[in-house]
Amino acid sequence: LRGAGAMIALPFLEAMWPRAARAQAAATARRFLAWYVPNGIHMPDWTPAATGAAYTLPAILQPLAPVRDEVIVLSGLANLAARVNVSGDHARGTGSFLTARTVFRTAGNDIYNGISLDQRLAQAIGSQTTLPSLQLGAESGGSTGDCDSGYSCAYSRNISWAGPQTPLAKETNPVSAFD
Repeated sequence: LRGAGAMIALPFLEAMWPRAARAQAAATARRFLAWYVPNGIHMPDWTPAATGAAYTLPAILQPLAPVRDEVIVLSGLANLAARVNVSGDHARGTGSFLTARTVFRTAGNDIYNGISLDQRLAQAIGSQTTLPSLQLGAESGGSTGDCDSGYSCAYSRNISWAGPQTPLAKETNPVSAFD
């Protein structure tokens, strides 16, 4: 009876749906994933050799093979907003990764950036999923102070922005993310 009581108290979870219903619900939801690697990656390992619908997944993306027809791999983009000829490349590159805006150089509270692509998409399609947006990361840290040549830590530590002065902190604790 104790176990049954605990089950009744739980909200109805997607995992409780029959497999066919879960597959149908998952097929209708659209999702966007931005994967940021601040120290760079070897792009040929991540980029398909061919363009268009007939592309072949490179080895590192092979786990996506079952959903390959539903995945778009964007490449060849240049974030010109981050290319300013002064020091602070890491903060500008991180801060403008999804906003494509040149961030305002400050180590103070007067940060200024744009709304990030993930948040624009969350506004448009976020109602299709339980959480409109979820920011996850591997390393935490505060968003105040000077983290890179006069650029605020807000730029260095956040790629997701709800507004020009509202960085969205990432969840770095796996237990909290699961909960």
